[in-house]
Amino acid sequence: MTPEKQSNLKAFFEPRSVAVFGSMREPAGEGLTVMRNMLNFGFSGRIYPISRSATQASGLKAYPTVNDVDGPIDLAIVVTPPTTVLPIIDECGQKGIKAAIVATEGFAETGPDGARLQRQLVETAWRYGMRLLGPNTLGVLSTDYGLVTAPYSMGHNKPPSGGITYCSQTGFLTFGVHPVKDIGYPISKICDFGNKCDVNELDLLPYLADDPSTNVICMHLEDIKNGQRFIEVARQA
Repeated sequence: MTPEKQSNLKAFFEPRSVAVFGSMREPAGEGLTVMRNMLNFGFSGRIYPISRSATQASGLKAYPTVNDVDGPIDLAIVVTPPTTVLPIIDECGQKGIKAAIVATEGFAETGPDGARLQRQLVETAWRYGMRLLGPNTLGVLSTDYGLVTAPYSMGHNKPPSGGITYCSQTGFLTFGVHPVKDIGYPISKICDFGNKCDVNELDLLPYLADDPSTNVICMHLEDIKNGQRFIEVARQA
């Protein structure tokens, strides 16, 4: 069943706890890099590395599965091979996680087989009422919360906090190429839609319109899921 299209997407931008799935190998494991970025950006929430092969990562205790973590988890960040993503999302659904960013490539952008896997991914998430961002995405950046989900090293490259939110369908136009400090504007949030398998511009516009930290909304879109609905939500925003 399709989950209710709520405008409130707080778990993606304001999580209190995050589970990270990905390689925890030194020095360039993608899961490890996601966690280092969040620590460097000053994320104050709980970070849970999920790994069957590591007992700790970046000084944090690692857990074999999310079900081994005590307490709730708001957001999952998944940077693992395509064939492993489906069981991970199922595991997150069983845990009660309601938002997941799938950074992994290799889905609908690669052809029919990838598109079929992406449909299965959405069906699995929706069965648990989970929202998905991506796949094939760098995810989000939220300056107020010190949150950044890019799986490559960003150091301390945090932009000044402000009222502009920028969204794009490709990470190369969000924080994929140029240092985000070079954008030169005070940033509230950045979002890379990726393949838009679930969360898209129709979801994000109402959320951002109600977001007290956002004064200006900028979007670079390669397509629009529903033109008439987009006009309606844009006017409301």
